[in-house]
Amino acid sequence: MSLEIQLITAAGMLGVGFLLGAGYDVIQASRKVWRTPSWVQWVSDLLFWGVGTWVTFKMLFHLNGGILRPYFLGFLFAGSLGYYLFLHQTIVKLYQGMLSLIWRVVKSSFLLLYRVILFPLRLLYACLIMIVGAVFWFFTGLTRIVLGPLRWIASLLWRGIKQLPGIQRWTDRNSDNEDENNHKD
Repeated sequence: MSLEIQLITAAGMLGVGFLLGAGYDVIQASRKVWRTPSWVQWVSDLLFWGVGTWVTFKMLFHLNGGILRPYFLGFLFAGSLGYYLFLHQTIVKLYQGMLSLIWRVVKSSFLLLYRVILFPLRLLYACLIMIVGAVFWFFTGLTRIVLGPLRWIASLLWRGIKQLPGIQRWTDRNSDNEDENNHKD
């Protein structure tokens, strides 16, 4: 392996180490914003390091045909250490600011959606229910007002009809049959 390929691979490993450090900071900052159970953190760490290992070896394969030398791992570690020493605080603050901005935009969007669409629909539904209730109350009252006198007139007519000689025997006979049926049970 030539010196040029070794220097390019070393620079690539510094870059991958830098990106792995930044990526892990993104995961850590996300955990501070969104509280997650410990098993989710464990799975996300496992996935991160699995993907990080795959990216590292893919980069090695692309740069020098997959030859792994111990000093390449040292450059990988040096890239992560350089990130943590020089850019760690800045990137974490920047990422948390971005997450905060995204959260405010999402929250504002949902609030706007509620105020523009859902609140008027709920108000319309409440008004519709009030109108239906008022119409029902009106027709119930109207029915009582109209049917009350009709029922009184019908009871007067029935009393008058019961007094007729032929009807009186028929109604008495039906009431006697009902009495017999009730005593059989």
